Amino acid sequence: MQNAKEKIPLGTLNPSIAIARLVDVFSHEATDRLEGLKIIRDNGWVHVRASNTEPIIRCYAEARTHKEAQELAGMVIKALQTVV
Repeated sequence: MQNAKEKIPLGTLNPSIAIARLVDVFSHEATDRLEGLKIIRDNGWVHVRASNTEPIIRCYAEARTHKEAQELAGMVIKALQTVV
C-alpha cells in the first residue's frame, strides 16, 4: 500500500465546520467518524482531521498505488474547495 499526505490551509474557517461540510458531501460513502472523517473505498481510504497545532486540516490517504492515494487526497481537497 502507498500513502499520500497533504496539509489543507483553511484561512479563517473553523476546521470542525469544514469537516462537518465534508461529512455532508460524502454522506453516500462508507465512512468512519472517529477523529475526523475517514472515507473508505475498495481501493483504499482517505482520512481528514483538524490539526492540533495549526489552522489546517491534515489529509492522509492510503491506496494500492501512490497515484490512487494522491487521487483520494485530491478528491477531498476538491470537495473542500467547493464547500468553503
